[in-house]
Amino acid sequence: MSDFNRYKCLEAMRNLIDEIQDSITGAIYHYTNEKGFKGIIKTKEIWMTNALFVNDTTELRASIKGKIFKDVEFENKEFNIFKNEQKLLGDIEDYYIASFSKDSNSLYQFCLYGDYCIGFDAKKLRKNRFGLYRCVYKENDIKKWIIKQDKLKEWKDECFNKDDDGELYKSAAFFILKFAKQAKLKNKYYESEKEIRLLVVSNSSWNCYENSPEMYCNQPSIYFRDNDLFNVPVPYVKFFIPKEPKTSEELENTVKGKSQAETKEIIRKMEENQEKGPLPIKKIIIGPMKNQKEAVFATKIFLHEHGYGNVEVIPSDIPFRGK
Repeated sequence: MSDFNRYKCLEAMRNLIDEIQDSITGAIYHYTNEKGFKGIIKTKEIWMTNALFVNDTTELRASIKGKIFKDVEFENKEFNIFKNEQKLLGDIEDYYIASFSKDSNSLYQFCLYGDYCIGFDAKKLRKNRFGLYRCVYKENDIKKWIIKQDKLKEWKDECFNKDDDGELYKSAAFFILKFAKQAKLKNKYYESEKEIRLLVVSNSSWNCYENSPEMYCNQPSIYFRDNDLFNVPVPYVKFFIPKEPKTSEELENTVKGKSQAETKEIIRKMEENQEKGPLPIKKIIIGPMKNQKEAVFATKIFLHEHGYGNVEVIPSDIPFRGK
């Protein structure tokens, strides 16, 4: 139709995708070791690992067995088309994850991940393409969640009705049934972690828009780090709070006419040169360990020296002698 506005429809799609993210308030907690803690504070970055390289070997691949939607008739016609297609649990190579928990004092997680539990303001971790999803561990819970998404008012945006081929509408439906479903469903053996995922997509291959690399310039750049377990360069992306964020228009104009390789290098350098603000850290809990009192004191000094002087630091009260 002549009055179809692709940019408005893209905005409607982004609003819809933003709406399906879980509304998580208060603090969420990331468990890490001393090296990880120091890195987060000094760089003002959270490194989000490619989903193929995390501890849970079923991460984002927890499959749904059987046709759990067979008794459901969705209002969304695309949901009814896609609902039983197992291929929706497909490639995850472009997904990047950082894991958090609502539990701030978990002996299991202190022992498994390290002595530092960092509390972040959940609301301030949601930005642009970075979304938070509260994990569920049972098929019936993901079924209830998708039924709820079917009734969102954002599906009725008039822009979708003006899209002749309906591609954006289909993409939004596919996003919920594939990306978001995988983002929320996790292996039952990890249920005690009460996980909340910070999740983002960054495509290494730009095949969909080979001639328009600016379509990808809003995605975070991909970096690599050494890993003794895999003995390969492990891909990751960075979450940070830019002091002067670039608009989509600024980014697109900067890379317009450039090749894919040139665009990636330009965006990566812009990220590296971006002045970063402090991460939204609210509290640090020091796990049970030898010399815990001294560790609390040293952590307070370290935070002060890196601009986090107002962050509360407390010892865990778990009665465990430590490692």
